[in-house]
Order: sequence, then C-alpha cells, then structure tokens
Amino acid sequence: MALLDSVGWRGVAHWKHLDSSQRLLAEGEDDNSLTLQGAQSILGVYFNGVTQIAQNAWYLALYTTTLDTGFAGAGAPNNEQSGSGYARINIPTWTLTQFGLLWRVNAPLVQFSATGTWGTVTALGFVNASSGQATNALSFINLSTPRSLLNGDFLQVLYSIQLT
Repeated sequence: MALLDSVGWRGVAHWKHLDSSQRLLAEGEDDNSLTLQGAQSILGVYFNGVTQIAQNAWYLALYTTTLDTGFAGAGAPNNEQSGSGYARINIPTWTLTQFGLLWRVNAPLVQFSATGTWGTVTALGFVNASSGQATNALSFINLSTPRSLLNGDFLQVLYSIQLT
C-alpha cells in the first residue's frame, strides 16, 4: 500500500463544561466528522479550481440535536442554539504543526458563555458564516455526553484537524 492510500481526516474537539464559578462539571474528547459539503469544498479547492474560503471566515456553532454528514450549515437542520446571548464564535487563526509525517492545525481555545439557560447542546458545527444560513459546513462533532448549559455556565472547546 502506498503512503497516500492511508491518508484520511481526523478532527478532535476537547471540551470542558464549567459552572459560573469556573468549577469543572464535565470534560471529554469527541471525534469530528467531515461533512459531504466539507469534502466537496476541500477537493474542489485543490482539484477543480474552486475559490478558497478565507482562513478567518470560519465559526464554531452549537446545536441542540445530533448532526450527520448531510449537515449543511445554519438553519439547515433548524436546530442551532439561539437566544440568551448566544452567538457563533469566530476562529480567525490556526496553528499548523507537524508530527513526523502527519500535519495538524489547532484552533485557539474557544469559550461559549451562557448568559441565560441555553438548554442541551448535543453537537458542534464548523461553518463559514457568523450568523444565518452558512454557505459551507465543513465538519461537525456530536458530543458523546450532551451538555445542559445554564445561566453563567461555560463550554470551552479546543478544536484540531489532522490528516492521518
């Protein structure tokens, strides 16, 4: 088998749920899945001359139901978190690192701060719009342990993507 035959996608989100006093309530690590739209976008840039999306135009969003590979951005499944001060968080910079033959990009720590009771968050989505309908949804993460975010709670996320 050639080296490139084994290349794949692996994204991981390390997350922590903290209460209003910054006490750790739960933490976990969940795999990220590339959406069909994300795969098409990546391949289109490199092999079909599609215009690349600006590096600073990616946002992390919270969802109230699980997502699948057909996930296509905000409102598409009509289950994005809303109200009580919720907003998607921009991820403007990434750090590129190499581990042997593997390359990984890491986002800085992202922190959602609930200013009201947000209810249960079951998934994270990586989209390219600050609000409304995103035109691209690159990937998603279904949390292995859904989190109920109350007023004053925080959800911290460290997001990385690697070619394996």
